Amino acid sequence: MIRSTTTRAALALAVLCGAPLAGCSVQNGSVFIQGILPIDKTASCVVDAADEVFVSGALLDVGVGDDAANALVVAARVVTNLPNTFQAQDDQRSEQSSPNYPNYGNSDSNVINFTEARVLFTTDDDRDEGPQLRGVVKTTGEAPSATGVGGTVYNTQAQLNSAAAIIATVITESDSAKLQGWVGSQGGQARVLTHIQLAGTTTGGGSVLTPPFVFPVDLCTGCLVEDLTTCTNGFTDDGCVRGVNERSYCN
Repeated sequence: MIRSTTTRAALALAVLCGAPLAGCSVQNGSVFIQGILPIDKTASCVVDAADEVFVSGALLDVGVGDDAANALVVAARVVTNLPNTFQAQDDQRSEQSSPNYPNYGNSDSNVINFTEARVLFTTDDDRDEGPQLRGVVKTTGEAPSATGVGGTVYNTQAQLNSAAAIIATVITESDSAKLQGWVGSQGGQARVLTHIQLAGTTTGGGSVLTPPFVFPVDLCTGCLVEDLTTCTNGFTDDGCVRGVNERSYCN
């Protein structure tokens, strides 16, 4: 469980800017990833955004061969401190009378719609040498890999730090296929650090980007998924995604 007020305060100091030509359109708030939430496999993979218990990492079987590559999907708990553009009494009246509450429209800049996840990779050895994965997957100093996401964070003046669970693919099947050779060269087991940022737009037109959140992922080849070539009837997955954290069994 992550309860460090120091860490949260440091993250909250990251002020977000608007469109490149418009300068900083949001000066008094921020949006950041607090942690990665557990995905409950016993409850149809439902994620509770109010959950304050975070997972410290993940295990991904990258597979053997392009057709057997597996992806890693995570649920990021995202919090915003963006100030509300409405007075508290206006919120109360709108909640009672408006059929569109809390979707007030384009003037409310504290509503953030997330559209993209941006990911870079590093390893534990990168601090001593150049990026170990340069030329394999996107590393620091390069344009990040980008995948689409969907999700919204909304605040009222009386409920700052309200949270939402944003589902993002941080390691795609394509990334896994590219990582297979490197993991094999490490003896079939390795670790990467995924640097995750979520990009979105406020309903007031400002662009926002979370500070990087580093999430460690242990990688293996063939440790969680049986050989696809011998499985003719599909897999029975104990986890929510094949090859993640739990072993997948062939029917």
